[in-house]
Amino acid sequence: SNFINDAGSHGVKIFFTLSGFLITYLLLVEMKEHKNIDIGKFYIRRILRIWPLYFFIILLGFVIMPHVLNPLYFPVKTHPDCITKLLLNVFFLPNAVFFIYGHVFTLGILWSIGTEEQFYIGWPHIIRYGFKRNLVKVLLLSLGIVVMIKLTLFLSRNLFEPNWQERYIQFSYVFLQFDAMIIGSLFATLYYYNNTIMPFLYKKTVQFVVIAVTSVLVLLIGDFGVFSNLIFATLYGVIILNVATNPNTILRFRGEGYEFFGQVSFGIYMYHSIFIALSIQLLKRFEASFFLYNILLYAMSFGLTIGASIISYYFFERKILKYKNAFMVVKSGKII
Repeated sequence: SNFINDAGSHGVKIFFTLSGFLITYLLLVEMKEHKNIDIGKFYIRRILRIWPLYFFIILLGFVIMPHVLNPLYFPVKTHPDCITKLLLNVFFLPNAVFFIYGHVFTLGILWSIGTEEQFYIGWPHIIRYGFKRNLVKVLLLSLGIVVMIKLTLFLSRNLFEPNWQERYIQFSYVFLQFDAMIIGSLFATLYYYNNTIMPFLYKKTVQFVVIAVTSVLVLLIGDFGVFSNLIFATLYGVIILNVATNPNTILRFRGEGYEFFGQVSFGIYMYHSIFIALSIQLLKRFEASFFLYNILLYAMSFGLTIGASIISYYFFERKILKYKNAFMVVKSGKII
């Protein structure tokens, strides 16, 4: 349904906004405590967190899954132009694969990981540069550049052939998601410098209004085109700021259960496409009503995805993540 599709899109927006918030805050603390950012250690930490599971999913997507599953709802298979798709994924350009070919079988979700990795390449340099000058102005300038590029692509779409007009919009979607991350970074910067706007953003009235407005916009509109990230990432930024830093937040996501799912959340995101496909494959001969079929499909997809993510974290990811401690400059954890 459109709501389900929009919900997935908003999940990615939250992911990008949260990523910008957390990464920027930790970099700012590092700059304050050590008068510099150890770029090498930053990259190694990102590599240890992302690369093992990323390349494992590529292995599954190219070598194993095409011989196990063949669900009809994946419009693009892995074997046509296989080498090109593989090389683009290996060199962290899965968003280019998504743009050129579409949602490749079980690998389409990797486009967002590519966007994250591309963001990480330059972001510590920008934070280090901005920290020594006026970081808020540097972030606003960066945000303005991204939004202007997206707006220019949108306004100039009619200059191209009709079949390319939508492609230019899609280009901005898969390559220019940095605005959501920059907005998350702006909220981290406001919190770090204890900006005068913070008491206002912490008000319960403001929290209620932001949550209500966000809910209405997600349910009734879902997308604002070029300005979608600008609007929703700002709303999500307020919510993330309060949940992460405000002792009087009205939304609380703390406790062992939340911490546990936080640990396995990367696996849940990376594996879900595979286990949705597997669930469809297993249920394709099951005769049931539409209602019962969907209950079984969601239950099986959720169960298999979460189960695989837990196994992956404890028997694969965690064994690699323990090496991150040697490269930690600022201990990540609870902000408050």
